[in-house]
This record gives sequence, structure tokens and C-alpha cells, in this order.
Amino acid sequence: DECPTILTGTVSRTVRAAVRGTMSRGPGYLTLDLGLNRISNRGHLEGRDALLAVGTLSFGLRLDAH
Repeated sequence: DECPTILTGTVSRTVRAAVRGTMSRGPGYLTLDLGLNRISNRGHLEGRDALLAVGTLSFGLRLDAH
């Protein structure tokens, strides 16, 4: 009997260096996360490397139940 092969092909790898900070004032907060993604074989295509700047910005409000 033959068994189908799985997990074959070109491996794509991502390494991320980032910095994250949070500021809180009263009940509100703001969080910023900035980083660089180094991707080798992007899209599982051999030799297709990329360096991408990525980030998130989030904000919110904390409520106290006193």
C-alpha cells in the first residue's frame, strides 16, 4: 500500500524583533507594538525573502466595579 506524503515543500520562516510599550492614564490605556519581520521563502517560494515593518496600536478603557 502507498501512503500519501504530507508536510512537503518549501519551508517559510519568520523571525520578528519588536518593542512594545503601554501607557496608562486614569482609566484609559494605550499600547503600541512595533517590529520588523524577516521572512525567508515568503509564500513558500524559494529565494523570495522579505523584510516587513509591522505594528499594532490599541487603546481601551478600564472600568472599576466598586
